[in-house]
Amino acid sequence: SYFEEKTVVTIVSKEKETFGKGLLVGKGEGKMKVEQILSSEKVEKGNLIITNIEGGDLFIGEIEDVFQNSGEVFKNVSVKRYYNPEELNTIFLVRGRI
Repeated sequence: SYFEEKTVVTIVSKEKETFGKGLLVGKGEGKMKVEQILSSEKVEKGNLIITNIEGGDLFIGEIEDVFQNSGEVFKNVSVKRYYNPEELNTIFLVRGRI
């Protein structure tokens, strides 16, 4: 059994162009996906997934695959995470542009 967690995330290109928002869902065993992305959003493999914490952006991972059924209002993506959150002790958030 696992506990399913959800948080709002933003999808951006590597050039920091914003493509939309969705709901990050942790599915246990290190698996994550983003749901409820509007079909009109132009998300693709390699786009970055970030969330905002305390006014700073935290990179979660990047899109591995995009899933959309014809005629559906929303699409989903699978996410390759950049790190294992269970192994983190301290996170430094840098505010502003890097």
